Amino acid sequence: MSLIKNTVNFEERQRLILRRIISYKMKRFVSLFLSFILLFSAAFTGCSAGDEYEDKSIILTTFYPVYIFTLNLLDGIEDVKILNMTENHNGCLHDYTLMPKDMKALATAKAVVINGAGMEEFLEKATEMSDAPVIDSSQGIEIIGADDEDSHNHEAEEEHGHDHDHEGNAHIWMSPKNAARQTENIAAGLIKVFPQYEKRISENLEIYLQKLYALDSTIKTELASCKGAEFISFHEAYDYFAEDYSLVFAASFDSDDGAEPGTKELVRLTELIKSNDIKAIFTEPDYKGSAAQVLSNETGVPVYTLNPVTSGDGSKDSYEKIMLENCETIKKAVLS
Repeated sequence: MSLIKNTVNFEERQRLILRRIISYKMKRFVSLFLSFILLFSAAFTGCSAGDEYEDKSIILTTFYPVYIFTLNLLDGIEDVKILNMTENHNGCLHDYTLMPKDMKALATAKAVVINGAGMEEFLEKATEMSDAPVIDSSQGIEIIGADDEDSHNHEAEEEHGHDHDHEGNAHIWMSPKNAARQTENIAAGLIKVFPQYEKRISENLEIYLQKLYALDSTIKTELASCKGAEFISFHEAYDYFAEDYSLVFAASFDSDDGAEPGTKELVRLTELIKSNDIKAIFTEPDYKGSAAQVLSNETGVPVYTLNPVTSGDGSKDSYEKIMLENCETIKKAVLS
């Protein structure tokens, strides 16, 4: 009996060890899966991007605003092609999933330009497996909500109902001053990749910075009469904009996942709107919810659309155009 028992125990130990080995291998498989795609897509199918732009160096941007900034910096440099990873993605990147085309682009890119500030969490593992340097445009920018030392008023944020689901607010490009800093960061990174184009990139940088400074000045003048005006937004993208131009978003909701305020929250918001002289309820171009209209019907406060600059016509001046349109929308909401 002892021999049988020992044999059984030995077999059980073998099965336990085997399960542990299989579990370890599965974890290794998951961690290496992206690497496998990156290497073999380049070898077998990834060359398609290289074939299409075989005489050009590829710069990969992750997001529409940094694509526009990079487009301005590389203007007139014919042998560099800028590809935007999320060109058909209208919202922010919190829910973005890498696709095979993205891995192909990573395999051929000379550099990857990211927004940073936690926006591209989906990309971290993939960039570790790529030789392309990552140019983080958020370097040196103070991130709202990033830590307790932040100068942003977190108590006011809680009182006003802001809901930030991720570490810090990554919508830094919604401040033209931040956009200027982002562009400077991108330019410094591009010069490291293309030192032969330092003069042209530096010249393009100065031209574009002047446009961004002028944009900031124009918005400041146009919204001077709107200081202190309170709004509600169904996207948390506007905190930096509000800080720059002395506006107040009494409540902001990040609805990237499609979630809407529940009944209890709608009642609270209705009371907030009626008691705080809220001027407008803002949605974004691809908003498909119903809560904004429900609040409007209950309070008589109109719904307007603000554009978080997550998509556009791809022109070099599209950032400025969209931001000025937002400025006009806010003026209309306050002064009408």
